[in-house]
Amino acid sequence: MEHNSLLRPLYALRNKGVELSIVPAGPDGVVSAEAIRRAVQVNTRMIAVSHVSNVCGAIQPIGDLAGLCSDTGALFLVDAAQSAGYLPIDVELGAIDLLAVPGHKGMLGPGGTGLLYVAPHIQLSSVIQGGTGSHSTAEEQPQIMPDGFEAGTHNLPGIAGLHAGIEFICERGLSALYQHGHGLLNLAEQALRDIPGVTIHGPADPSDRCSVLSFTAAGVDPALLAAELDHGFDIAVRSGLHCAPLAHRTLGTFPGGTVRISPGWLTTCEEIAFFSDAVVQCVGKIRRSA
Repeated sequence: MEHNSLLRPLYALRNKGVELSIVPAGPDGVVSAEAIRRAVQVNTRMIAVSHVSNVCGAIQPIGDLAGLCSDTGALFLVDAAQSAGYLPIDVELGAIDLLAVPGHKGMLGPGGTGLLYVAPHIQLSSVIQGGTGSHSTAEEQPQIMPDGFEAGTHNLPGIAGLHAGIEFICERGLSALYQHGHGLLNLAEQALRDIPGVTIHGPADPSDRCSVLSFTAAGVDPALLAAELDHGFDIAVRSGLHCAPLAHRTLGTFPGGTVRISPGWLTTCEEIAFFSDAVVQCVGKIRRSA
């Protein structure tokens, strides 16, 4: 179910001799902790998982996986790209060793920003060398946190924007942001299910999904539907494989992919209703012209 941002670094490590095991998910996009337990070997060093699928919003059981890591001694890396800013995450209580978060999604910051939480007992090696503003007499890159991992000039405008996004989340409250987005997704799902031939992908229970809604309409190319929504109604959706081809193979939507919506804090109920009506019109138009 993973995004290429997690998969490709693992593929690169595999090409360098690291053994990689990819655990299949169920048809709803959820990977069971027991399936991961069965895949653990004596040489397993890390378990890495996306908290929430960027394709269908499936929420993975990271609490169970943390316990599994504790039992086996493996490090636990969580990709929180689709969950940070929507779901509460406690890295200490959740026993998360590494938490990766982009700034431009639920954190409401600009593109090109993000953060990596590193537990105190983890020792990393830098992959980029350069000026750090400290330990200037050392010939080697310092390995202290965070200096040694921030080579070069910082993206100060981006960091300021990310800070503003985090402040906004803290002021509004995580629960309020989640409830707003979840309510909009439920409205969209109810309307879309009334369209003949539409399938909502991911877990059947909406409470097991978060932040995005992914769907297909029988006999309708997702890319064509996205184009019709854009050109005819000025509605932006994401179609295709969403940089996660394995997830679409799991969901049975490869190679065409799905249409995905991701309402935000500024999205309104009226806009969801407008979107749903637009989908009805576009699907009808495409089917009539087929």
